[in-house]
Amino acid sequence: MSSSMLACTADVAAQRTLSGYPREPLIKGLPKTIQSLCPECLKVIPADLFEENGKVMIQKTCPEHGECKDIYWGDAEMYLRNERWTYDTGYGLSNPNVTGEADCPNSCGLCGMHLNPTIMGNIDLTNRCNLSCPICFANANVTGYVYEPTLEQVARMLQLYRDERPVAGRIVQFSGGEPTLHPQFHEIIAMTRRMGFSHIQIATNGIIFNNLDFVRSCAGSTITPSGTSSASRSRTATSSRRSATSRSASPAGSPTRNGWRSALPCPI
Repeated sequence: MSSSMLACTADVAAQRTLSGYPREPLIKGLPKTIQSLCPECLKVIPADLFEENGKVMIQKTCPEHGECKDIYWGDAEMYLRNERWTYDTGYGLSNPNVTGEADCPNSCGLCGMHLNPTIMGNIDLTNRCNLSCPICFANANVTGYVYEPTLEQVARMLQLYRDERPVAGRIVQFSGGEPTLHPQFHEIIAMTRRMGFSHIQIATNGIIFNNLDFVRSCAGSTITPSGTSSASRSRTATSSRRSATSRSASPAGSPTRNGWRSALPCPI
């Protein structure tokens, strides 16, 4: 095969994901047309993004439910500045969980249309919580049922994540509800470490860490609690600053008193 034919073949391959789906070109700037959803029936429809009075607006029309216009981004200048750092250089998974024809976004999990692997897997361990915050985005304690996967079910989720190729999953966050309420919380953390995950986080309100016995049982787990719980997720920025300060004082992997890294921000 000639060098020109090889270059053409490589160029065609570069336009597809590792599982063969076309890679849609990334369009930057305003105005532009994107794919969106009807807020009523969730049908995929085209939408226009444009600047209006310093904001980025989205406008779309569903054949059945009519026109919808809303704020897409509150600051157009900030949107364009952030867009400079958006890239479409990924090629997705060679072994997507959803195979065959993908119907985005209804058959996601991950499908072959994704350009990137999972950066951080998020697994809800329970929808129970030891707080009842009115602003809880997870509606913990008010759903009318208990969601709490078994140890075996969590193991299958984690293994599916670790089996992603060409980049195996390595960063996981356990959330909820309040994940520390899961009756097999410590077994789950130990299992996650044995499976080779290099970074384990828990999104916790931190209340249970007032229990010294619980903290001692966590010794050596090297978890970085992310601190944005059901009680304080609306104040993520402040929590993140505190978490970053705490991590800088105790490098990753370094034990502190009771073997627990000092990375738990104070609940706000």
